[in-house]
Amino acid sequence: MITFSDLCTLLLTCFVLFLSMSSMSKKALKTTFRNFDSTVSSLARHDAQQTCLTPEAAVQEVLHGLQKAGATSVRDLDNLPESELGDPSSEKGQFSGTAIWIKRDKNSNGFSVVFGDSILFDSGGADLHAEALPVLEALGNFIRSTEYHAYVDGHTDALSVHNEKFATNENLALARSLAVLQFFLKNCQVAPDRLAAGAYGSSHPLLDNRTTVNRAINRRVEIIFEPPV
Repeated sequence: MITFSDLCTLLLTCFVLFLSMSSMSKKALKTTFRNFDSTVSSLARHDAQQTCLTPEAAVQEVLHGLQKAGATSVRDLDNLPESELGDPSSEKGQFSGTAIWIKRDKNSNGFSVVFGDSILFDSGGADLHAEALPVLEALGNFIRSTEYHAYVDGHTDALSVHNEKFATNENLALARSLAVLQFFLKNCQVAPDRLAAGAYGSSHPLLDNRTTVNRAINRRVEIIFEPPV
């Protein structure tokens, strides 16, 4: 009897559903499906705009976000000859740990935002400066609102670091990259699968480490942005 009662209930529900559908006008049905199609098309166009964002357009969007956040020392590394980059008397003086560099990857559609270490951290430390947080937030918002992935890499110069917190250059570089990654996760709500962190220590210098100026350039945090595959 219980099984028979359940079956009757289901049949009654089915007939009520048929009755309610038959009472709808054709005009109402067409309007409903037209609105649904319009919504789907709008969402598809929005996703296509994010996916089709060109590398240069992405760079310009990041530059705009950095400038809006108050970053005034943004430099295009690709437009600066290496001879000037290593010449202390040139414009390069602005790159000694206190500037943000934009660097395009000629072998892919990605690009990098490179922070001189003194913008983000004190010497030998891995605690983010408060004044750098709005700039990092601008980058976090870019990651969250686009389909780009970000890889945060820490770099040091060739001088060995020995303090109470960090025994090696690699430890310091990793702590710095993780500090940036954690900021993106906690403060910008970036999805974890869009981020990764690494540390190279002194193994990937931009310039040789023979001068103070060059070592300042090599101490950096590089955020590599890669479009979706």
